[in-house]
Amino acid sequence: MELWALLPIGVFLLGKIIEERLHRTSLSRTPLRIHVNGTRGKSQTTELIVKGIQAAGIRAMGKVTGVVPLLIHVDGSKTLIKRIAPPSIREQKWTVRQAAREEAEILVIECMAIKPKLQWVSERKMIRSQIGVITNVRLDHTDLLGRSPSKIARALANTIPKKGVLFTTEQSQYEILSVEAKRRETKPIYVDKESQVDATLEKRIPPWIHPENLALALAVCEYIGIPRQVALRGMIELPREVGSFEIIHFVVEGKRLIFVNAFAANDPQSTQTLLERALLCLGKNMSIIGLFNHRRDRFFRARTFADFVQKAGFDQVFLIGDRLPRSRSFFPGAVDLSQIHQAEPLCTRIASELPEGSALFGFGNIGGIGIELSEYLKQIGEEG
Repeated sequence: MELWALLPIGVFLLGKIIEERLHRTSLSRTPLRIHVNGTRGKSQTTELIVKGIQAAGIRAMGKVTGVVPLLIHVDGSKTLIKRIAPPSIREQKWTVRQAAREEAEILVIECMAIKPKLQWVSERKMIRSQIGVITNVRLDHTDLLGRSPSKIARALANTIPKKGVLFTTEQSQYEILSVEAKRRETKPIYVDKESQVDATLEKRIPPWIHPENLALALAVCEYIGIPRQVALRGMIELPREVGSFEIIHFVVEGKRLIFVNAFAANDPQSTQTLLERALLCLGKNMSIIGLFNHRRDRFFRARTFADFVQKAGFDQVFLIGDRLPRSRSFFPGAVDLSQIHQAEPLCTRIASELPEGSALFGFGNIGGIGIELSEYLKQIGEEG
């Protein structure tokens, strides 16, 4: 009876051993793996690296898990990743198998884990990369990563490869990342944006490509051995991402208004950069209205953005998305429109409160009503 009772445990352990061996085989069939982590810009940096590698005729596969999770095949086509369950880091093993099936020579994969322990598991047990990329260190997911830049830097360092190389454009926390890399016998490389993307090149690239992301991607491709101009030719063709920064002019209820889509920035530092960019385009005397989109599962961002809103000097603030508890303490004086869950009536309601020529600055979160409102305004308006 005791032996029979142990049989299920034995079968389970045998399955785990077989799974691990199959995973090791898949890893060996994709000789170079690049793991991209960071607070902002992971998806775009991942795709830029893939584009640069594929431009050289090398079979590269990529996976991004941003607003829309996508698999980038070796022929450059993309497939939406359909999930029948909540996202799990086990998806990274599946991606490694897909890369082996397509005989990819290089796999570029975005880190999808947030918790530090899961980031460590993703790198050490699943991807085992030779090249690590950390785009930047910003205050986001402070409930899981820590409430200071140094703690977040150490959390993100969990994806630094062992005996490999690390690329980053992060300057303020570079010392921490460098120490963590050397602990793993990995060479840290700081990528200076100006050295890779000068003013002339910055004018050539589409406005949705962030220069820091492009600089990182170029540095990685150069390290692999891809000529700069070849990689750049592929990268510049990168299409606009869903939810990326844009300025849209539209008319509602007879009023001419402007919408600035900064929903996807997610952290105050990146959002401040986009606000300054918007003011540069629109003029500093423009009436700017803050539009904070709240997600119930990202409550920590409301607290994180409280100081940003106070310093931004918005003429008014609207709250949309999931109902935000303690909204008065985080955003005193804000108008709560979280009871409206459809883009068209929400747009009409906001427009009724605004004077002609006002600019709406959307920030906080892209999910839910944020992306619906963005897509609706793109349909009825025009970019400018």
